[in-house]
Amino acid sequence: AKVAARAEAKARHRLLLRSAAVANGTSKALASGYVHKADFADNKHARALQHHGYGGFGGGAHFTMGHSRQFQKGVRVKGVVLRKA
Repeated sequence: AKVAARAEAKARHRLLLRSAAVANGTSKALASGYVHKADFADNKHARALQHHGYGGFGGGAHFTMGHSRQFQKGVRVKGVVLRKA
């Protein structure tokens, strides 16, 4: 019984390995071998620059969201001035 169970397990694993090999790393049959394909349209370095506001990307999220709600809502209080970067 043990030998038959082992042979069945080997056959099942062989099938998983074959399907993973066919999928070239994008198969979820074996979790340890799964890789995310690179999305070249998304450059993480350019996204970081845009988020932090360097170069030609304007103020950035930290600058834009770093003010009180009266600035974000467009309600200005007389005498309150926004910091210039």
